[in-house]
Amino acid sequence: VRIPVLVKLPVESCDPLRAMEAALHGGADAIGPTARWRGFVFDLDWRRSPATPGGGYGGSQALPVISYVVAEARQNGVKAPMYAGGGVFSWQAAAKLIMAGSQCVQLGSFACCLGPTAVSRMIADFDAWMDMTGYPNIKALCGDALGLFNMSPQVTEERRSRLSAAYREAQLDADLCSRCGQCLDVCWHDAIVMNDSLPVKSEDCVGCGFCFQVCPTGALHVPVGDILSQVF
Repeated sequence: VRIPVLVKLPVESCDPLRAMEAALHGGADAIGPTARWRGFVFDLDWRRSPATPGGGYGGSQALPVISYVVAEARQNGVKAPMYAGGGVFSWQAAAKLIMAGSQCVQLGSFACCLGPTAVSRMIADFDAWMDMTGYPNIKALCGDALGLFNMSPQVTEERRSRLSAAYREAQLDADLCSRCGQCLDVCWHDAIVMNDSLPVKSEDCVGCGFCFQVCPTGALHVPVGDILSQVF
């Protein structure tokens, strides 16, 4: 009887691609790049904190890191089955890892923190989303986002230019503005001025989008997804 070997791999303090190659060379049937780092978490009153320096640190913030590792491996010709993990606490996060190129997803922390019922709900929500968006199966979904890796410089620049133009042209919605002033604080080009306590963009705007990103009320808004989806 041959038992399949699934190797869980770190992405810290090593070249993840070489670690994958070594595991596969040693006979691994599947690889599981996992986002965990040595951390030092403590309270300001450190005497009241558990002594766990070097303990595994991860969380939802690790998702983009492990997604990149998976995508980079696929772009470099790694064909072996993957079951990546790290930062998966929602069906959306699971979908992103699969779209980056991992056939399966680790849900250990999610199951431990929220229980098996939450896992069942995640799977049901994931299935509903796939039906709604027209993905027939996991195979069709796996690696679908790698188009962002393969995008030509010309297309990338066209998307950037269109988004920048939208940022420059869009004006503030006075009815939604709370006059908090955050947009002024982040504008390094002094392209926003106050007019009767209302921020107004000037012709000095370069379209960087910082003010849109910090606006807490949506008074500064452009449909980023709609703009980018026009060119890909």
